[in-house]
Amino acid sequence: MTLRWYMELEDGCLAEQGICWNLKRKGTEKLVAIKSYENERQTRVAVENSRDALSLDLQRVNQENKRLSDQLKLLQETNRRLQEYKTSLQQYNNNLQNEANKNG
Repeated sequence: MTLRWYMELEDGCLAEQGICWNLKRKGTEKLVAIKSYENERQTRVAVENSRDALSLDLQRVNQENKRLSDQLKLLQETNRRLQEYKTSLQQYNNNLQNEANKNG
């Protein structure tokens, strides 16, 4: 009876070791899956933060582009008016010189 009891006990221990090994393997697989999920979540958060930062940068660049475009239009209009004024002054100068030559 003692030998049989010992063999049954040994078989029970081996079965328990197999169960423990399976549980350990499954636990390791779960830890790997959890770690993978956590890494994916951190990556997703980082990508979303980068996207938000880039969106803000793009918004600032678009605003700066509009401001510079408006400023360019204003300078072009000022230049056009100065050209008209210059032409007007040249015509006035020519008229004065013609009058001086007639009276001269």
